[in-house]
Amino acid sequence: MPIDRDALAAAALYCACRERQTGRTAGDIERVARADERQISRRLWWIADECSLEVPPPSVEARVRVVAARLDARREVVRDAVDAGENV
Repeated sequence: MPIDRDALAAAALYCACRERQTGRTAGDIERVARADERQISRRLWWIADECSLEVPPPSVEARVRVVAARLDARREVVRDAVDAGENV
């Protein structure tokens, strides 16, 4: 498989975001990268395999906080949403 450097760079960034539980998605990265979400996700798993990394699942709490910030949601709403996400 030829290496698309844009997808690789975007996937490396996404991998770091997942490891740090920042709440960013491949779609978030896609909006600023020259690679689509599918390419980014594919390269994420290639990086994880090549580097023997264990990529944690996305953090619901971190994602809620990202979305809430974009919506300018009140603190109480964010807390309720985080609680709801953790109980699923």
